[in-house]
Amino acid sequence: MQIKRIETKSDREKREKRNKMFIGIVLVIVMLLSTAGYAIIERGKEDKVVYNGIKFTKTDNGWTWITQNFEMLTQFNPREVKNISSNVVSTASKFISSNVYFVAYRFDEKAASDEIYRNLRPSRSQYVCLEENANDTECADLPLKSCLKDNVFVVLVKNETKIYEQDNCVFIESDSDNIIKAADRFLFGAFGVIK
Repeated sequence: MQIKRIETKSDREKREKRNKMFIGIVLVIVMLLSTAGYAIIERGKEDKVVYNGIKFTKTDNGWTWITQNFEMLTQFNPREVKNISSNVVSTASKFISSNVYFVAYRFDEKAASDEIYRNLRPSRSQYVCLEENANDTECADLPLKSCLKDNVFVVLVKNETKIYEQDNCVFIESDSDNIIKAADRFLFGAFGVIK
């Protein structure tokens, strides 16, 4: 015959505390594993795109890709901007390692200009105004440039999206939400990714 041990209040509290701790540890492990699994699954879904033979890889900073021995970084990939039309025929070689100028007044226009600058890597860059806009308030402290003589990117927030050339100027116009998409569309065309 076995004698049943009498459980004290202290023993009962220790057992309950141990059981609660065990359940807590199991729940933490399950949560960590499920979060890690979700992150791995999501990362594998949309982190690579191949477009016209060029591989685009999603990073925390945008899409990286390599063309003409340059590593590029854009906020969008070609699939996201391919429906934006562009009438620009100039290629990236016209702008790489040359002097380029930007007409951009607002924050979002300057962000799109930065997208172009970062990827074209000109030897010199500066914010300017076009000579025909010399009397505009925004031009008071900026140098004046001409589409006839200088490579100028005119990045403006407008209601309609248009990308076109006029002499040596490239005009990139779009609404505030899509101005960087339009800049990326120009880049994909200039580097021959979107034809």
